[in-house]
Amino acid sequence: MAQQLLRLVPPLVLSLAVALAATAATRNNDDSCDIAVMPAATLLLPYFDVDLDDPAGETTIFTITNVGNLDAIARVTLWTDRAFPVITFNVYLTGYDVQPLNLYDIIKRGVIASEAGTGTAVYRRGMFSDYNARLDLTGCARVGGIVAEETVARMQSAFTTGSIPGECVDIGGEHDNAVGYATIDVVSNCSFTAPTDASYWTTDIRYDNILIGDYEQVDSARNFARGGPLVHIRAVPEGGTQSERQKTASADHSGFRRTFYARYQSPRTPDLDGRQPLPSRFATRWIQGGASEYETSLKIWREGRAAGDASCNEYASEDDLAVREIVVFDEQENAVGSGERIELASASRTGVEHAEVFPQLANGATAGWMYLNLDRSARDDIASQAWVISSMQAQALYSTDIDGIALGNGCSAPADKSAISLAGGGVIAPAPNESERHGVASTDNDDSCDIALLPAATLLLPYFEVELGPPPPPGEPPPPPANRDPTIVTITNVSPNDQIARVTLWTDYAFPVLTFNIYLTGYDVQSINLADVILYGIIAPDAGTGTRVTRRGKWSERNGALSGSTCAQLPGTLPRAAVERMQSALIRGVVPDMGNLNGCRSVGEEHDNAIGYATIDVVRNCELNTPFSDEYWTEDLAWDNVLIGDYQHVDPYNNAAGGAPLVHIRAIPEGGTSAERLALPRKYDAGFARTFYRRYLPAHAPRLDGRQPLPTAFAARWSDDGSTRTTLKTWREGRPGRNVTCVDLYVSCGPNFREIVTFDDAENAVGEVPVSRIGTCPILTLDEDLPMTSRTDTRDSSIYPALANGAVRGWLYLNFDYTLLDSPESSSNWVISSISTQGRHSIDVDAAALGNGCTLQTPTSEVTTGTHIIGPLWNTNPLWNTNP
Repeated sequence: MAQQLLRLVPPLVLSLAVALAATAATRNNDDSCDIAVMPAATLLLPYFDVDLDDPAGETTIFTITNVGNLDAIARVTLWTDRAFPVITFNVYLTGYDVQPLNLYDIIKRGVIASEAGTGTAVYRRGMFSDYNARLDLTGCARVGGIVAEETVARMQSAFTTGSIPGECVDIGGEHDNAVGYATIDVVSNCSFTAPTDASYWTTDIRYDNILIGDYEQVDSARNFARGGPLVHIRAVPEGGTQSERQKTASADHSGFRRTFYARYQSPRTPDLDGRQPLPSRFATRWIQGGASEYETSLKIWREGRAAGDASCNEYASEDDLAVREIVVFDEQENAVGSGERIELASASRTGVEHAEVFPQLANGATAGWMYLNLDRSARDDIASQAWVISSMQAQALYSTDIDGIALGNGCSAPADKSAISLAGGGVIAPAPNESERHGVASTDNDDSCDIALLPAATLLLPYFEVELGPPPPPGEPPPPPANRDPTIVTITNVSPNDQIARVTLWTDYAFPVLTFNIYLTGYDVQSINLADVILYGIIAPDAGTGTRVTRRGKWSERNGALSGSTCAQLPGTLPRAAVERMQSALIRGVVPDMGNLNGCRSVGEEHDNAIGYATIDVVRNCELNTPFSDEYWTEDLAWDNVLIGDYQHVDPYNNAAGGAPLVHIRAIPEGGTSAERLALPRKYDAGFARTFYRRYLPAHAPRLDGRQPLPTAFAARWSDDGSTRTTLKTWREGRPGRNVTCVDLYVSCGPNFREIVTFDDAENAVGEVPVSRIGTCPILTLDEDLPMTSRTDTRDSSIYPALANGAVRGWLYLNFDYTLLDSPESSSNWVISSISTQGRHSIDVDAAALGNGCTLQTPTSEVTTGTHIIGPLWNTNPLWNTNP
C-alpha cells in the first residue's frame, strides 16, 4: 500500500532542454484581456465600508505604489454604491513612491494624506526618481491635504444617506456605515474632473501601466482584518496621448468591444480610455454556518447604466441592476438556480443567507460554490462588467477576502441562463475559446501569458506550514481533524464533466514527498486540510473519494476521456509509516527507507514545522506518477482548464488568518491528448520559451506540458512600524529536473537570485546583488539563497537589504531569476506578501508581477551594479513606446 502512495525520484542523469523563444500571443506583455496583478493604469477598490462613529471600528485602507521611475499623478474618485462620483482628489507620486490612504481619515476627518498633503512643493525626490516632462504640474504644488468641512459633510451624507442636501437625492443607498467604491487612474494633471466629465478623456487621462495597489478592511473593535490586491486594469496598448490615440484609433486600438470606462466615452471615441474590460461571470466558494460558525458575504462591484451626462435622478436606478443568473452548488453537486428576478446595486456586500439575492438550497447544506452571471441584459452581445470578492469569517476572529475566479475574461461573449435556472438553458462551464480575435491577442480568452484568475489545468499552493503535535498512541485511531496552524486548500471543478486532480506535496527543496488523487464529479468541490494530511494522514475522511464512493449530482456528466479503472476507491487515510515518512521529509529534510523505497537525505531544510508547497494537476487516470516520470507526460497529464482553488492559513494562536486564490496556471492552447500534442506541435505549442514544468519534460518534447510560465520580477509592499510585520511567502523554480539523483542536486543546487532592492516611502533605495553566486551551485544556506519555497521576514537583512534610516514602510523589488544573463529564458517564481498588525490582523496579498512569464530577462539595476531602470517590464510593441 505504501509503495502506491509515495514516489521518489529515480537516480538517473540530469538532462536540460533549452527552448528557443517563439511568438507567444502575449510577448508584448500587456496586450491581454486577462485581468492579472500587474502594473496598471487604473486600480479599482470594488467595495469600501467605513464606520464613521467609532475610530476603532471598521475602515478600509488602500495603498497606491508607483513602480515606475517617473513622477505620476493618481486621480482618486470615491463613488457611492449607485456609481455617483462624490469626490475626486489627486495623489502626487514621485518615482517609486508609495502612499497609503485611510478612508476613515478621509470621510470622517477630511484628512487625505496629511496636513501638508502631497505635491511638488512637499515631496523630496528620491535619488532614483526622475521628472516626467509630459505631466502638467500646474496646481500640483500641494494636493490631497485637508478637505474643507463642507466637503466632508457632503461626503458623509452621500455615503450614508444617499443624498446631498440641496444637490441630489437617491444617489446611493441608506447605510449605517459609509459605503461605496473607489477608482484610481493615472492622469496628466492635478485638476478635479471625474471620469463622468467629457474633459477627462480629452485632457486628463493617461495610459501608463505603472500603478499597483492593495487594500485592507480592518475592524480593530471586533478584532479582524481582511484584504487583497486592488483590481489592476491595464491600458491596452500602453502609451500615447489622447490626441495620438484618437488619430490612430481605427488601426491601432486594442480591439476590445468595450472598455472599463466605456459608458463615459464620447460616441465618437467609444473606447478612448483603452482600459481592459472586466468579466461578467464568476465562480466563488461559500461556507455558511456549521460547526465552524463560518459566515460568507460577497462583495460585488457592477458596471452601472448611467452615462457621463446623467442627471441626479438617474442614479436611483443603479440600485436595482438586473442579474442574469446565480446558481448555488453544495459539496454534493446539488444545485438551485435563480428563477426569480435578482437585483444588485453597483457596489454591495451581501450575506449568502439572503434569499432575495442568493438562491437557497433546501437541504441545509453549509458549504459549496456559487456561479454568478452578473451580466445585466440579454438584449445585446456585450456582457456588462463585474468583480466578485468572497469575504469569509469564522468565530468572529478569522477573516479572509478571496477574489472570485472569472469563468471568462472581459472579451468573452455573454452567456445565457443555464438549464439549472431555465428549462432548455445552457451549460455552466468556463467560457469557450473565441475564434474571432477583434484585433487583440487574448480575445481567444486562454492564449495569454498573463497569470490571471481563470480556470486552469494546474493550481499551485506556493507555501504551506503546519505545526505538528504528538502522534496518536500505537494502535489508536487518529484524533479529530487538526486545529494546529492549518492550511486548508479547496479545489473546485467548474465543468460538468468528471475530472481527476493529482495532488503532489513537495519539500522546500522541490522534492516530491506524497502524491494522491482527488476524484471530482462535475461541479464537485473538495477541501483538503493539510494539517490533517500531514499529522494524521487523513486525505478525504472515511471512505475517501472515487467512482464507487462519490455520489454524482444531477448536473454532472461522465468524462469519456478519463481512465477510471484505478479510481474506484481512492484512499481516505494513509498508513502510519507513510505519514511518518512524509513528516520526516517536510521537517527534517530526510526521507527514511520504507519497504523497497530507498531513502534520501537533504531533500529539504530543517524546520520546527512541516514546510513545503503543493501542485494540483488535471490528469486522466488515478495512477501515482509524479512529473519526474515519463508516464506522467505520455499517459497521465491532461490539458483542460477546469480547476479553480483557494487556500486559507489559520493562526489560532494569534487569532489571525490569511487567504488568497491559488496560482491558476493554464494550459495553452487547451485540450488534446499527449499523442495529439506530440504529433501536432505547431497546433499545440503556444510558443512560450519556457513552461511551468519545463525542467521535468523529456528532451524530445521540452514544452509538452503547455502550462504558462510564471514571472520572475515582482513588487511587494512591506511595513514594519513596530506593530506591523511583513513576511514574504516565496515560491521559486528549483534547479533539479528529471533524471537526477536526489543527493546530487537536492544538496548542491539551491537557486540564488539576481537582485533585491528595498525602497522606503520616501523613495530611498538600497539593493543587493549576489554577484559571486550568479550561475553557480552553492551549498544551500538561507543566509545566501532562498530555497524553492520559504517564508521570510522582511526585517531579515541577510536576505532583504536594510535601509539605515529607520524607515517603517515601503516596497521591495524582487528579481528572482537565477539563470545566466545570456540565457534565452528566465526562471518561474511567485511571491505573497503576508502583513500582520498587532499580532492579530493578518492579510495575504499576491505581489504584483512586473512582467509575465514571456518577459525577456531583466539585468541588474542602477541601484546596485547595473544600468537597468527598475519598473514595469515594458510592452515590446514598437507602436507604443511605453511610458516616456
